Amino acid sequence: MTESIQTRTVKGFALTLGHAGKEWSCDHRQLGEKLGYEADRNYKHFLAFVDRVSNNDPGFQALGTVSASTDTKLTGRGGTATEFRTLHFTRRQALYLIAKSNKPEAATITLAMVDAFDMVLSGARPGVADFVPFLLREDFCEWDEMWSPRILSALCQMYGHAYTPNASPPAFLRSPMSKIYRLVLGDEAYGAMKMANNEPRHGNNLHQMLVEKARERFRAQLPFIESTALDCVGRINLFWERLAHVYMGYQMQLRLSGMEPDSAPVKRTRKQGQS
Repeated sequence: MTESIQTRTVKGFALTLGHAGKEWSCDHRQLGEKLGYEADRNYKHFLAFVDRVSNNDPGFQALGTVSASTDTKLTGRGGTATEFRTLHFTRRQALYLIAKSNKPEAATITLAMVDAFDMVLSGARPGVADFVPFLLREDFCEWDEMWSPRILSALCQMYGHAYTPNASPPAFLRSPMSKIYRLVLGDEAYGAMKMANNEPRHGNNLHQMLVEKARERFRAQLPFIESTALDCVGRINLFWERLAHVYMGYQMQLRLSGMEPDSAPVKRTRKQGQS
């Protein structure tokens, strides 16, 4: 009999109980994304890194065998049945891989990972996670356009790339778009969306998992994000600093969930005489 799987999304990590025996675990997509591999097709470079550590590092081998599960999904126009393998890392395995990654953000990711596992082990509930059910549907709604040509063009300009009208969003924008979802919706909601839909494509985009009110209110943020991108052409770090200043915290998540009145952020301008 298949063991039931429990899932909790904490600190941006969708942790599961049931894939790695009696221990909570996070999957390779969750960890790979945190370490900056989300734009890597099928996380192949991250998986190659995991293989190197698994095969050559006695310290990692001493932590036990990495658990894996396999899901079958229909892909392509013909609906071909394709198997997708998912690795599940225990707390110690995940922390070991973060330490071995030598990524600049490894310390920050380690702290978030420790907090996430501490919360699920203690049974504590992170505050904003209580609002996730207000944002997400149980199934996909009918597809409608979220990322208009205007905002795609603005993001391309900011990154110094040409935008081709009437084309699919450029592959390099996957990471920025994911980061915008995470900033506006919050780590917990974004983590739940990714957990339910690891491989979004036309017809099952992430925004199709949002309830109608949340889609409308997320869409209402895009003109501000577009104008900020155009104001930050060639200054990408400034763009993300401004968005983090507006969206970090719970206020936007509360508005999206309908718990507070809706109001789009107002673009701040410097007063005359300020440097």
